[in-house]
Amino acid sequence: MQIAQPALPIEPQTEVMLVAGEIGNRLVAKARYFGCHSGLGLFGLVTRFHPFDLRGQTRYPVVAPAEVRSRLAQAWVSGRILDISLGGAAIEVGERPAGRRVEARLQLFGYSATLPCGVVDVGERGTRVVLHLKFEPLTHLQQAFVRNAVEYLANQASLARAS
Repeated sequence: MQIAQPALPIEPQTEVMLVAGEIGNRLVAKARYFGCHSGLGLFGLVTRFHPFDLRGQTRYPVVAPAEVRSRLAQAWVSGRILDISLGGAAIEVGERPAGRRVEARLQLFGYSATLPCGVVDVGERGTRVVLHLKFEPLTHLQQAFVRNAVEYLANQASLARAS
């Protein structure tokens, strides 16, 4: 007895994007489709998997003090904010805190807030580490802090473009 192989509606050797993981923590890689065997699609990776950035909100560059710590640790690591959006922030620090969940203490425009974050990606910038953070569910006050900071930066960007 022969079992019909499910066919994907693409030709072998077609380049595709593979997406894996849960929302907010997805990885993506470019791959080449080879065909189906025993009911499984066969792909060969063309690139390595890397974090998939779906931060749909506009990022606004800003340089301001920040501190980050693992939710398991007591010690804060000093750093600085590189950009912020309604959904997250990039923060440069001297060393990476442990774990995938951190707290970030941001100081912007005379106000500060401590925000729960998930680490989406970690990059390098010389000898420093850049944490790409996604804000986890925020309280109303934390949301107001982020919204006010982003609105201020958006207005500054609009004024700069207008002049």
